[in-house]
Amino acid sequence: MDANARALACQRRGTIVGAMAQRPKHFKIASVDVHPDPRAAKVRTGSATAAPSRFTAEVKLDHPDLQVSVSILVAAGGLPVVQQLTIWPGPGTPLTSGTVRQVLLDPIVRAVMTEASQPPIDRPDVGPGAFQIEGEPEHQVWVSTPAGATDRVRQIARLYNDALTAGSRSPGQEAADAVHMSRAQTARYIKRAREMGLIPPLGETMQRPPVTESGVDRVRQDAGQSIFIDSSAPEGQPIVAAIVTSPLGVLVGRRHDGRPLWTFIAGEQDAVQDENPADTAVREVKEETGLQVQAGDLIGERVHPKTHRRMIYIAALPTHGTDVFVGDEDELAEVRWVSLAEADELLPGMFEPVREHLARELGQAGEREEDLGADDQDD
Repeated sequence: MDANARALACQRRGTIVGAMAQRPKHFKIASVDVHPDPRAAKVRTGSATAAPSRFTAEVKLDHPDLQVSVSILVAAGGLPVVQQLTIWPGPGTPLTSGTVRQVLLDPIVRAVMTEASQPPIDRPDVGPGAFQIEGEPEHQVWVSTPAGATDRVRQIARLYNDALTAGSRSPGQEAADAVHMSRAQTARYIKRAREMGLIPPLGETMQRPPVTESGVDRVRQDAGQSIFIDSSAPEGQPIVAAIVTSPLGVLVGRRHDGRPLWTFIAGEQDAVQDENPADTAVREVKEETGLQVQAGDLIGERVHPKTHRRMIYIAALPTHGTDVFVGDEDELAEVRWVSLAEADELLPGMFEPVREHLARELGQAGEREEDLGADDQDD
């Protein structure tokens, strides 16, 4: 029986590796080879280290004689999450439960994180917490949001930094006015944001980075914490797009004004009503399609390349059926479920993290429809 036929795959989905176990004297790692996902963000894993948010690693063990492949997602706070672990035995090594028990996951994860980590180059001129990785394009700047930064803390930090960038002498007051909050309460959020490095220390100003030849620095969020800085990000409230999926596909709408012609269900975040992005997603879907949904994970953020509006993408699922109708006839001419293939045609230039999310969600949905003999659905 060859090695592939005897391969043992173990999956630990959603398991965060915390405290590392002590390595026994006979356990030995011979080599580690890391393969970063080329589309992954960079995440701070310590004060002087950063790593890809997603990568795989091939680990050769001397004792026991095994080959281990491990897939890692670096979660919020820089903690490694083991998504998949596969073990192959070496020549002449039987793959038994006793052999597998000799494989210690914690030392393996520590070794692959060390190999994957690089020293970041701090960019305080761009913004608090901003950094670059040596060898990457100069415009490619990353920001890691610290663990524990709530939606409110991030909102206040953004408003404060926007006011500071605009030259305001009272950025705290402007942030308080924008969310209709008392100055004392806002000050507590500002203090927390400053402790997390989300806003500059007292007395320091904040400047936008210089605009690159393309005019816009790339923007992306990955693993809920890392983004590119956009040098031309507009002021004002962001647009929240609800990425609603079901066995029928993804929910889209056709706009009357054609700018763009087809869109995900989206709307501006309401600062007056103290909305967070999830609230906005639920409200917009209900108002525009009549559908009740539950908001899920944050998929990502960017500045839209055509509209130049700041976009926040939120996953969502229906909670009471899948029937939809045009709820806002002034804005939309049509709303419907479409397949992933048609979504690619109707929404060219789709944000890559959204495309990846739909591929995961609708791949399964498409298989269910085919099993049921359903007609092809536009996505």
